[in-house]
Amino acid sequence: MKKGHFPAVPRLQLCLLCLVLAAQAPAQDFAQQPLPPIPAPTKKKHADRNAKNQPSAPPTLEIPVTPLGYAPPAPFYIGNRYTQASLNFLDEDTLLFTFRVPGLIAREHPTGDQSRQSVRNIRALVLSISTGQVLAEALWTLHDNGPYLWALNNHHFLLRDQNSVQLGDANLHLEGFLRFPGSVHFLELDPAQRFLVVDSIEAPAGIAPPKASPEPTQDPALASADGKSATDNQYLLRIFQLDTRKMLFLSRINGIARLPIDGEGYYEPLRGKGNNWVISYQTFRGPASNLATVESSCTPSIEVLAHNLVLTSACVNGGGRHLFAIPRGLDPELPKDLASQSAAITSTTKDHPKDSEKAKRYQWETSIPATEVWPLLATAANGSRLVRATLEVAHPIGPTNPLQLEDLRGQSLHVYDTATGKIALSLTVTPPLDGGGNFALSPAGNRFAALNNGSIQVFDLPPAPPITTPQH
Repeated sequence: MKKGHFPAVPRLQLCLLCLVLAAQAPAQDFAQQPLPPIPAPTKKKHADRNAKNQPSAPPTLEIPVTPLGYAPPAPFYIGNRYTQASLNFLDEDTLLFTFRVPGLIAREHPTGDQSRQSVRNIRALVLSISTGQVLAEALWTLHDNGPYLWALNNHHFLLRDQNSVQLGDANLHLEGFLRFPGSVHFLELDPAQRFLVVDSIEAPAGIAPPKASPEPTQDPALASADGKSATDNQYLLRIFQLDTRKMLFLSRINGIARLPIDGEGYYEPLRGKGNNWVISYQTFRGPASNLATVESSCTPSIEVLAHNLVLTSACVNGGGRHLFAIPRGLDPELPKDLASQSAAITSTTKDHPKDSEKAKRYQWETSIPATEVWPLLATAANGSRLVRATLEVAHPIGPTNPLQLEDLRGQSLHVYDTATGKIALSLTVTPPLDGGGNFALSPAGNRFAALNNGSIQVFDLPPAPPITTPQH
């Protein structure tokens, strides 16, 4: 699960369409190249605690990646935040490792506004952790530098390329899943993986369901809202039911955005007085409820950690961040019948300071220094643990202090217990990948893998404490 690139979505006027997709994209054939024999993973029995950038616990084993054909990206890519690799657990003993293969000539010519730099070949490998054996391999051709792979809970994954989303399995077989009239920028799943959120950019005629019938249904409000002309491209956000691929909601938004969806609704930050923000939960078919207030000098970002638990990242003076883990439904005295408009929730904070104080209910919180920037987040499938990756820099980064290569000190990974906020593991990886894709948690949260210093290092972790958030 790779995150944190886009701002939080503004309050959405979602329109219910209830449309069943009429067709699916055809599967594609991808060439494969054989790999040389790969040495078995090396089990680590001890570690030098005085070594630089030593993790807080030694890895259980390591899988060398050079024999797999992996070469780290050149340092000049730092700052572009390209997704150069992906690392995901398919189960507790199986990894899906994909990476850009340098030096291969693209098999097709770029079209439209594409450049040769955006056409890339990605090698995909399914690895047995215990033996290091390659169980399956494939070569994919993709056409941009953004995130491209999202793991599912059932040994499957979603692969994004241009306007299509494909469904893959543990044998790396691909089949068409969804196809859109325009380019897909990002995917997002709720913790239970019942819903799929898709951000895309399309021409006005493209607001119909993906691969719609010859005369697609179109909402007139979407076609004319915000004074857009008939020729303007539109950013669209759709919500699908994952198992049936049925489109449930469609909204036009101002730019690429994230929608932290959970259960039958989504979370959003609403501006209060001064630097106060209300973290709200908006149901799709009912009123909103405010969960907590936070102080932030910027719009707080929100990530769903587990069902009924979100992580809010607030800006503090000096450029640092403060993280709040906020559960849903802890305080029954908080207003539950607020109107869905932002103004109604904001007025609760302004006019009832006691309610605002009572709303400050956090499961845990922690501070992040200003020298840890560009965060990325991933969670275990069961929500028991999260990993937060940041670049370590010599000074705070801002408009007057841009990131220079010589300012980079490394990439830090911190694995947290979701229930308590305690750090279960910390390490610094080399080389850094500012676009992510170099770390993963197993579905049960008992294993952590990181691409570090020429190997995939696998760490066995003790069982995480249970999460005790209210259940709805």
